[in-house]
Amino acid sequence: MFEEVARHYRDNFTVLYCKRIEKDRQWQVQIGKYSHVFLPGWSFTYYRVYLHHVHWNHGVWRALNRQDPAVVITNGFNPSHLMGFLWAIAKGRTHVAMTDGWLKSEEHLTPLHRWLRRVVFRKTSAFIGASRRSLEMFQSYGAPVDACFQSHLCGDNAAFFPHGGALADRPYDLMFSGQFIDRKMPDFFCEVARLVQQRRGTLKVLLIGDGPLRAQTLQTLSDLGIAHDCPGFLSQAELPARYASAKLFLFPTRQECWGVVVNEACAAGTPVITCDNSAVDGELVQEGVNGRVLPLEAAQWAQAALALLDDEAQWSAYSRASRETVAPYTHQNAGQGIVQALQHVSS
Repeated sequence: MFEEVARHYRDNFTVLYCKRIEKDRQWQVQIGKYSHVFLPGWSFTYYRVYLHHVHWNHGVWRALNRQDPAVVITNGFNPSHLMGFLWAIAKGRTHVAMTDGWLKSEEHLTPLHRWLRRVVFRKTSAFIGASRRSLEMFQSYGAPVDACFQSHLCGDNAAFFPHGGALADRPYDLMFSGQFIDRKMPDFFCEVARLVQQRRGTLKVLLIGDGPLRAQTLQTLSDLGIAHDCPGFLSQAELPARYASAKLFLFPTRQECWGVVVNEACAAGTPVITCDNSAVDGELVQEGVNGRVLPLEAAQWAQAALALLDDEAQWSAYSRASRETVAPYTHQNAGQGIVQALQHVSS
């Protein structure tokens, strides 16, 4: 995404990173070909609904003085982001706000958090959101519709599209991918799997990821007699074939901004069952088109899974629709969303 923006602005675009990698991540990321700076500073984490990372980078002001940008884009409300916002205001430069949040993911905010957003957004010239729900959130604070632009979250579609096959060619019935934490609901996945196996007699599931609840989840599946594979955390290169080996992808969550794992499942032609606690609902996962959006009731999820597993024609239609729906979600288009916001403020 940043490379796409850099293609338009060349040496006039720089990314300031608060940290090389968050504490709870195992991502192996190669920095692309664009100007970037890792800022000195410190961070801490706290848990409220989900894990929050707070950054204080004392080098923000100095780095911005050195870069002297006409436009500052901030993508959060950490002290470091607020310092970038204050620099833009103090220097008379243009500020652009960027987020993957939406109204439900921010429903736990305190009055102070909401007041701070109103203050920042009143001094903001353009707004970049990861989803249509993100743009709705901006507009709820008074952002003009014509100043809102989408830069969606995405996976590497080109790596996933060549993979995948017919229903009968996929060895795993159900798949889970994500951190093994309470918010991702691996226990709910196990309960759905139990109900599906109860009806089908046999079941095989695939779980990808790591986290504090991994051992407990695998023990639950073993106790239920459900055949399962869990290779743990995988690199990006290993993911396409894994997603393509599953018939259905289950994405339960208590609260989520988006969920790039859904992009990856769709790109592999794997239908998704999810809930309305993520902004993928209605945008990337469309009820009755390429997946199901259901209340967090295991019996309903199991019934939907059984219906798709037993109906090859319906499964194939969902599989094709998944690839078609995710096709525009590319790094190039995501970069274009940022470029359009910059063109808007420059005009």
